[in-house]
Amino acid sequence: MNNTRLKKMSKNIYYTPPVEKTDRPILAAIVGKESVLIVDGGNSKKHAREFIDELNKMNLPEKRYLAITHWHWDHVFGIKEMNIPTFSHTETKKEIEKMLTLDWSDKALELRVKEGSEIEFCKEKIQEELKEPRILDLKTPDITYDCGVEIDLGTITCKIEHVGGEHSIDSSVIFSEEDKIIFIGDCLFVDIYHGEWSYSTKNLFPLIDKLLSYDADYYVESHVDRLISKEEMIKITNRLKEIGNLVDEIGLNKDEIINRLSSPINQEDIDNVDYFLAGLRKELQ
Repeated sequence: MNNTRLKKMSKNIYYTPPVEKTDRPILAAIVGKESVLIVDGGNSKKHAREFIDELNKMNLPEKRYLAITHWHWDHVFGIKEMNIPTFSHTETKKEIEKMLTLDWSDKALELRVKEGSEIEFCKEKIQEELKEPRILDLKTPDITYDCGVEIDLGTITCKIEHVGGEHSIDSSVIFSEEDKIIFIGDCLFVDIYHGEWSYSTKNLFPLIDKLLSYDADYYVESHVDRLISKEEMIKITNRLKEIGNLVDEIGLNKDEIINRLSSPINQEDIDNVDYFLAGLRKELQ
């Protein structure tokens, strides 16, 4: 399978699938009559270039914009290669400015993992996508917002809005109103940068309510190659709320929490119990 070939998601949206081996997220283009909004910058110059080359094969408007879902490396390393006006949350820009000062060599990555400012998972994926010598040419976003911004692409209206969450406090979503598709990045995933991977109900539950408030028929997660229907998203988030509420009620007794869960129970449920328990342990420290 050619993972750089554009696939059609809806009438107005094209995308390239995620790649697990190097942690490439979905890149997407929301196409209006006058301009195009690209979702996320890619995890490397090569990733961004392959996507742009595919777009250039199509008869699309030349005017383009880029929206960044959050600051993590796999979403921003290709911003400069995109070479178009870029929107992000204010905190996203601040984090990218910090990244500009870092050494990305294997030695430096190993040191940051030991220090706790980087995680082993990201180190390995960076090394897989970008071989040494690894000299990155990063770029900060051009336009920032605190709450959000609306973009008229010509017959297509896109809302970029900050939603926050566990995974990254700067997380934003991109909602194509006409397509009723919302790109949620990785915002529903756990906190990966502060010790044990974790969830907390105080941060996750408001995010869930916000995501479900959109008049969306489908949700797109950055590392999942399929549309998630509203009905499925409700089912997924209801299960997260069930687990989180049980952890808040019962505390650190994992066996009792699992016994109280409604059946059937799968491995993902057990993993999510562990994530909420990790969050509770952090709160109790």
